[in-house]
Amino acid sequence: RVHAVHVPVAHGDPEGADELLVDLRNEVETPETKKALTRMRLGLFAGRKDHEGLRAVAAELSGGAGAGFGDQETVLAAAVEGEEWGLALEHADRALALATAEALRAELAGRPMRDEVVALVVRRRRVVALGGRGWALANTGRLEQGIAALREAYAADDRGYMGDTDQQTGRLLGEALARAGRREEAVDLLATEALFGNDSDAAPALKRLWLEGGGREDGWEEWLHLERLRRARRLEDVVLTDYSGTPRSLSAMRNGEVTFLAFWTPT
Repeated sequence: RVHAVHVPVAHGDPEGADELLVDLRNEVETPETKKALTRMRLGLFAGRKDHEGLRAVAAELSGGAGAGFGDQETVLAAAVEGEEWGLALEHADRALALATAEALRAELAGRPMRDEVVALVVRRRRVVALGGRGWALANTGRLEQGIAALREAYAADDRGYMGDTDQQTGRLLGEALARAGRREEAVDLLATEALFGNDSDAAPALKRLWLEGGGREDGWEEWLHLERLRRARRLEDVVLTDYSGTPRSLSAMRNGEVTFLAFWTPT
C-alpha cells in the first residue's frame, strides 16, 4: 500500500497522501517501517512548505531519546527544502552535537569501527551540519555568519578531481557570496559545481549571476563552453597494464594526438 501514496500526490492531493501515510503508520508494527513512513510525511510537508506540519512531524521523528544523527539530518534537509529556517537551525545544531567521535561510537553500541573510518564519518557529518546551518543563517539575515559556517563546511567537504564538492557546499557558499556582493569568488565556485559537479541547482544559480553581471542569454552556452576549456586540467601521466600484462603509459599513447581514455571493468 505504500506505493499508493504516489497516486494522490500525482493528482495534486498531498492531503490525501498524508492521510494514507498516517493510516499506514497506524497499521504497521515495526519501528523501522513507522519511521520510514514518518520520513515520507516529512517530505510531503517540505514540498508544500507547510511549516506547521513540518515542525509537528519533525518532533515526531527526532524528538525521542533514540533519535540519532540520521534523524537530525533528515529533518534538517526537509527544513531547508521547506524553507523553515528556524527548524533548520535547530536541527543543524542537534546534528552538529552528534558529529563527534564519542557520539558516533555511542550510536555504534559497541560495534567495532577503525579510528580512520570514525574520523571520516565524523568529518562528513560536520560538513552536513555546518552546511545546513550556514545556509539557514544566510537566509535569516545573518549572511556573514552563514558564509563563515559554509566556508568551514566547504573546507572539510570531499572534492572531485576538478574541485567540485560532494555535499553541495560549493554551490551554497557561492550563492551566499553572491548575495554578499563577492561576485568573482561566487562565479568561481558556482562554475566549478555547474561544470563538473552533481548539483543540479548550480548551473541555474551561475546563469542568474552571469546575466546579472551583463551577460546575454544568447551568449550563455558559448561562455559556459569557453569556461570549461579554460578550467581544463591536464591529466598527469599514468602507467597501467593491458590484458597481456604489458605496461602502457598515457604519454606514449598520446604522442601529440587527442586521446580518449576510458576505464571499465571487464566481465
